[in-house]
Amino acid sequence: MIQGYEKVNTWIFDLDHTLYPNTSSWEKRAFGQFFEYIEKMYGIPESEGRVLAKEFNKHGFYLGGWLDHIPQFDVHHWWKEIDAIHIRDIEVCTLTQEKLKQLPGNKVLFTNGHPTHAEKFLKHLGLTHHFDEVISIDIEDVRQKRFKPNPDIYLEIMERMKVKGENCAMFEDNLSNLVTAHKLGMNTVLVNQPECHRHLPHVHVQYDTFTDWLKMHMPK
Repeated sequence: MIQGYEKVNTWIFDLDHTLYPNTSSWEKRAFGQFFEYIEKMYGIPESEGRVLAKEFNKHGFYLGGWLDHIPQFDVHHWWKEIDAIHIRDIEVCTLTQEKLKQLPGNKVLFTNGHPTHAEKFLKHLGLTHHFDEVISIDIEDVRQKRFKPNPDIYLEIMERMKVKGENCAMFEDNLSNLVTAHKLGMNTVLVNQPECHRHLPHVHVQYDTFTDWLKMHMPK
């Protein structure tokens, strides 16, 4: 039992910028390549692509907006492209490996990334065997908008794990995704955000990194 989380038996984790600190240039490489990709494949100049991306990101997962804008967008082909980008500079934390395994209860990885993305990152981070469930998205999820922060997916996880919101704690770097978690009664933990958001009702606690949360709540 973790102090302050006495009712929690299910821990739900985002992947990118949650289980590892935002110190890598991987995302910059990936999205730089994405804008080159949409210009090469669909004739959209990079300058226009960046403007569109900002708008799409306001409303949820970026690929949802691109599929609306480019119905013929080949998601699987793009996923193969992004899977080829190296992640050697993403920090691996042995403390996270050790303490996450010791965290009592069920552990769920809940990512808007595709299956091979989750598999690749978990392997790199040394966390492949740390989770009871791994929830990622496929092409139909993208087309049907079945991704965070859609509450339907959260409810499916709760049903699958046979828990109520108060039995869950969700770790995220994305504020919008925590809004849904809060509305469903989950405990929320915001990490890897440079600005303070502790005043927001859907941010119950905020830490610089997930590792900092582990150090505070699992010191031994």
